[in-house]
Amino acid sequence: MPPQTLPDGSWAGTGTYPEWTIKYFDFYFKGHKGADHTGFVPNKALFDALESNDPSLTVLDVENRGFDDDVMAEIMEALKNNTVVTELKLARNLSHWNEQGDKFGLALAPILAKSKTITKVDLHNNDLHEKAMVAIAEALKYNKSITWLNLEDNFARKNAKDLGDMLKVNTTLTWLNMNVNQMQDEEAQYLLDCLKENKTIKYFSAFNNGALSKDLRRELRGFSK
Repeated sequence: MPPQTLPDGSWAGTGTYPEWTIKYFDFYFKGHKGADHTGFVPNKALFDALESNDPSLTVLDVENRGFDDDVMAEIMEALKNNTVVTELKLARNLSHWNEQGDKFGLALAPILAKSKTITKVDLHNNDLHEKAMVAIAEALKYNKSITWLNLEDNFARKNAKDLGDMLKVNTTLTWLNMNVNQMQDEEAQYLLDCLKENKTIKYFSAFNNGALSKDLRRELRGFSK
């Protein structure tokens, strides 16, 4: 990847990101233009592109920008009527200043439920909790376009059962990663039982899910057909 620079060659912030994404984000130091912390913010170009169905923006890539719950919810608001984006790269947005809440997940869920264009969703390492997980699971009961879903390193916990219920009726997903989701034996077993009823999943993985029984740990290693 090229250095993180603007078209005029000036520095555009820490880290290295795909060149095409650079124009959609600004980087501020704490105190500059009222910024309350150092880091990236999505700029007007991103919101305009999402809201106008800009045909050049088919992948929404906000990975690893450190956005908090409020900012992610704002981006989802701009996305809600978009019919061009086919892939959501939303992973690794853990705020260093605020505990992640539920606004992001709750704003994302209705988008997933109604979308006819989104096929791939990466949500790994976002600290999604109960309300967000339940809402996303419910949304995927209705979605008919998403085939690939990465939920690794979130907090499904007991709500793995809700994802299991989704798998009973979803006929579109073919790839699902639920590694590191803090499940216990009861919900892990329920998820596996529901997975056996699903006819479309070709890849499944759920490594490193806490103090589970040996047999469950073995089954949660998953499969690739």
